[in-house]
Order: sequence, then C-alpha cells, then structure tokens
Amino acid sequence: MGGSEVTDPDFFVSYTGVDHAWAEWIAWTLEEANYRVVIQAWDFGAGSHFVDEMHRTIEYAARTVAVLSVAYLTSAYAAPEWQAAWAADPSGRARKLLVFRIEECPRPGLLAQLVSVDLFGVGKDVARRVVLAAAAGERGKPAVEPAFPGAGAVSGKRSKPDRPPPFPPSLRAVPLRPSFPGGSPEPLSLSEGEIQALASAFPTPVSARQVLDAAGVGVGRQPVWNAGTPEEFWREVSALFVAGIMVAGRESLLAAAYRQFPANRVFAANSSSKIGNIDDSAHQEADKWLEDLADLKRVESLIDESLRLEFQRKILSSRFRGHLDDGAG
Repeated sequence: MGGSEVTDPDFFVSYTGVDHAWAEWIAWTLEEANYRVVIQAWDFGAGSHFVDEMHRTIEYAARTVAVLSVAYLTSAYAAPEWQAAWAADPSGRARKLLVFRIEECPRPGLLAQLVSVDLFGVGKDVARRVVLAAAAGERGKPAVEPAFPGAGAVSGKRSKPDRPPPFPPSLRAVPLRPSFPGGSPEPLSLSEGEIQALASAFPTPVSARQVLDAAGVGVGRQPVWNAGTPEEFWREVSALFVAGIMVAGRESLLAAAYRQFPANRVFAANSSSKIGNIDDSAHQEADKWLEDLADLKRVESLIDESLRLEFQRKILSSRFRGHLDDGAG
C-alpha cells in the first residue's frame, strides 16, 4: 500500500486541511474501536507521492469517510475522493461512503441522496457513539418504547385549560420591571429530577424534538438522538444549556414542558409559579399604568378648563375696553 503501514484499511478518512483536527479525532475514534484506518496526516509520509498514495488508498479501502464542511465542498481534491466511493456503490447498500458533517453546511448534488450524520452541536461522548454506530451500521432504534401517537386524540370532551389564560394586554402592552441584579441567578443546567421528568414525558426523538422546538431550541442546536436512554439525551441537552447555546434555555424548556403536561409536579414547580409571578407583576403594572393615565386625563381636563376661562377673560376684557373708548368719544 505504498507509504502507509495500514494494509487493507477498513476506512479512508477524506478531509480538507482546515478540518484536520476533526479528521484526526474521527480516525483515532475508529482505530480505538479496532478499525484499520488510513488518513493523510498519519500515513502519507515525507517523500511519498500524494496523488499515487491517494489513488491506492481509495482503491483498497473498504469504505470512505467524508468529513463534510463548507471548505470540503470547495476543495478540488476532496470531490474525486468521495465521488470514487460513490461510483463504487451508487445504491448505497454497501455503505462505502459515510458522510459526517462537522458544521452546518449543505449537501449538494449526489451527497443529498445519502443519510449524513452530524457531529457538531453535541458533546464528545455523543459524537463518539454516533461515529461508531455509523461505522457498525447499527439501527437507530430507541432504548425505550416510543410514546403512543394516539394519546392526544380528540375525546369529545371540552379542551378548556386547567389554568386561566393571562390577560393579553398585560403581557403585550406593559413591559415587566427588570429583575434586581443582585438576586440569585437561575441555574443553567437541568437537575437530575428535571432530567428524569423530561425523559419520562418525552422519551422519543419525535416528542423530544417537538418540545425543544416549542422552547425555541432549533433543530440545528439540538443534540443528535443516539443516546442509549432518554436520560442520556436530556443530559446532553443540559450540557448544551451550560455551554450557552441559548439564554434561559432551562427555563424555556421547562415552561414548554409544563404547557404540555400541566399536571406534572416537576414542570409546575419550575414554571407555574414563575408564570403566576409574571401575571401578578404584569397586572400590577397595568393597574399603575391605568391610574397614571386617569391622572393624566384629569390634568388635561384642568388645563383645558383653565385655557377656556383665560380665553373668556380676554374677550370680556377686550369688550370692556371697547365700551370705555366709545364713551370717551
């Protein structure tokens, strides 16, 4: 195999220079799992012919890993590497081409036909499981039974909510007072009890994605569901909140969960009291605003009356002076 010490490699890692850190981490992860890997950074030694080494590697490697990024898509050398793997397995049944995205980027042309795996936006342990699962061709079956889709079907009963809806003007027209800076900050991470509650209420990729979307955590910032258990997935979400992917992410998530499960004590403890405080504060602000408005209208009324009396005084004074002038003539 030319300059490489690896014979009959299981994987050839195709990447562009700016992504070498990701490529080497992927190669290391695969070799630690006893796969034979060829990567340019380790196997194309000094004095070797780059094009010849690349040709031999692509020919002998069982599969190719494409480390996909914006830079990779514009590389003149990367395209022939993944295209050779595609040409050898156009149906994808042998899975000769694995696509690992390391940043948000498109999958143009033929790459759009392949199911890719995202390694960005997740922790190292999750990324490692994703890489090894893709290499082994494992199924993505969840560890627990998915929630029954018909649980929310129409029962014929009224859908009146358990809590009264907030007074709309109080939440839209009146700004809330800013909180005191010296107060105790809200925790960034989810507690173990909150993780257990979320895992019980949202144990599947679909249900988890829905509540995260409702909380404002977009798909691009959500971890990939490759965890062994729902608890592991929600721990990954907690780690992302701590990393700062979203301001007040924990509070937004628990509030979204509470809206779907208002009877859940954990969600209610962290959401309903705050919602109630917001409602009370908003109503107090609305009452004060209305009182100020009433005071303003009273002042305007007094000003109008004062102006009217002043105008009348000037008219009478003018007419009186006219009468005096006529008498003097």
